[in-house]
Amino acid sequence: MTGSTSEKPVRRTGNDRAPTVEAFGPVIEREGITLLPVVRARRRGPDRVIGAWVVSDRKAEWQPAFDLTLVIVTSNAVALVALLVLRRLVSRRAARG
Repeated sequence: MTGSTSEKPVRRTGNDRAPTVEAFGPVIEREGITLLPVVRARRRGPDRVIGAWVVSDRKAEWQPAFDLTLVIVTSNAVALVALLVLRRLVSRRAARG
């Protein structure tokens, strides 16, 4: 397989104001394995790697990306909201009696 370094739009989702485009990154070939990264690009906000197609022995397999930073930031935000709600509930209960 030969690769191109230019991104090629695959699918558009969303509305016209802020479309989301899934694009292929540059093809990487090493030791008989071909890697084709897939990026979700947005007009606003950061681009995110969502996974890659791995081609080996004429079989293609999807490997989703795992973004540990996104997991940590999201879990911290959920924990903060839970603590704020809990604090409010405890303060109401203490005020009643």
